[in-house]
Amino acid sequence: MNSQQVKAEYARNAMKVRVRDLGHAFRICGVTTEIRELVESVAAGLGLTDTSAVPGGQWNGRTEFIAYKPFEAARRFGIRVDSNGFRVAA
Repeated sequence: MNSQQVKAEYARNAMKVRVRDLGHAFRICGVTTEIRELVESVAAGLGLTDTSAVPGGQWNGRTEFIAYKPFEAARRFGIRVDSNGFRVAA
């Protein structure tokens, strides 16, 4: 998955965003917390997670959203995940 694919998925959901590939995660700018649920659901649909390997991502300010690539949060932070890269109970 690359930044163009992430940007295209947000565009399909009527959101104009800027996406930067950070290697282990994507920084998604131009979204706002007013549409928090939609922003997070698009990220979860792409298989992206927050630092705890929970589907979605995390807000870094009012208009910036960070979403880890599948399995990256688990690899970086030592979290147990299922075959989809999402967190499982210890």
